[in-house]
Amino acid sequence: MIDFTVDRDEFLSTYFEKQFFLLRGAANTRDISWSFINDLLYVVEPTSPQFKLLHEGTLDESDYAEECDEFGVNRKRLKKDTFYKLMSTGATAIFNRIEIHSPFIKRLCMQVADYAGGNAAANAYLSYTGNGTFGKHWDTHDVFVIQLFGSKHWQVFEPTMPLPLPNQKSQNIKRTCPDNPAFEGVLEAGDVMYLPRGWWHVATPIDNASLHVTVGMYYPNMLEYASWCASKYLAEVLVARKSAHLAGGNEDDLPELAEMMRQAIISPLHYEEFRRERLMAERVVTPYSLERFTTESSVPLGDGREVRLYSNLRSNLDRRYMRLNGSLSMRSQCELDTIQLLAEHQQLSIAGLRDELTGHTSQAIDTTIASLLSKNIVSLQ
Repeated sequence: MIDFTVDRDEFLSTYFEKQFFLLRGAANTRDISWSFINDLLYVVEPTSPQFKLLHEGTLDESDYAEECDEFGVNRKRLKKDTFYKLMSTGATAIFNRIEIHSPFIKRLCMQVADYAGGNAAANAYLSYTGNGTFGKHWDTHDVFVIQLFGSKHWQVFEPTMPLPLPNQKSQNIKRTCPDNPAFEGVLEAGDVMYLPRGWWHVATPIDNASLHVTVGMYYPNMLEYASWCASKYLAEVLVARKSAHLAGGNEDDLPELAEMMRQAIISPLHYEEFRRERLMAERVVTPYSLERFTTESSVPLGDGREVRLYSNLRSNLDRRYMRLNGSLSMRSQCELDTIQLLAEHQQLSIAGLRDELTGHTSQAIDTTIASLLSKNIVSLQ
């Protein structure tokens, strides 16, 4: 779906949290049409938080949606005449967490997550005229912008506060945005742009239809690690359990406390434990393959079917007991070898798996795939 011409190792060493990049025509968007857009409007109920309409500020739902009774169920629907008019005069429709409603965008999210090594969620933005939605701002999470349909004008500016935390918003300090953009240009369908958190940007319609998604990436940060160390390890230290009395008097304990905190933070074992806890907590909703658990299960898997690993876990894959996407169980050697191979390639055809797993029979590989499908670890495409 996306051809990342910058490989993963180069991305992590050169661009991650450091520098934006733009990949022209990297995403395959040939199936995105007005039908795709109309289907999104049809399946997403126009109510917050999953849907918002902005036009010189956020509009109240009553401005563009109305209640309706659908077979005894109270729902909301767009007032089509009002919605069409608002869109034609510069409104922007925002679909939050759109990957929940679109398998295509869910697959985009998973591919970006595989590439960038984090958790991903997507919002979609639909517009075709107007002055833009948010003005110049930064995001507090990394973003991959994917232009799915039409085109949009973008300006990107270097950060004035690199790597802001979630509570460090840009709304009240827009005056600090640099005057000269690091990039200015038009994103066309298929273009992919990476914006590290803290990079100022503004997107403006250019009087034609535009649908783009922003795939937001979420990672634990070092402040979270420090807090984790304090809660997990300093509770065992007497000086950390002393009261910080408002009357003072225990300032002499601060150097000892600081040293204990330093020792906890710099421990490679603690950092590995923190990473492992976060990796083991991974949960990803995977596509279904119900047919493989009915009478069709006896039908051999076709060589052209693709198997995809649904986990961002890239380490500790040699352990016999291993948690992947919430599943913890003892793995057979065939399962371990299959997971290891998919971790290296992320997605392989059945033929490719059989060519690589020469030490296992085709029947053992099919049984392994069925087991991993049932445990939310792989998907079949």
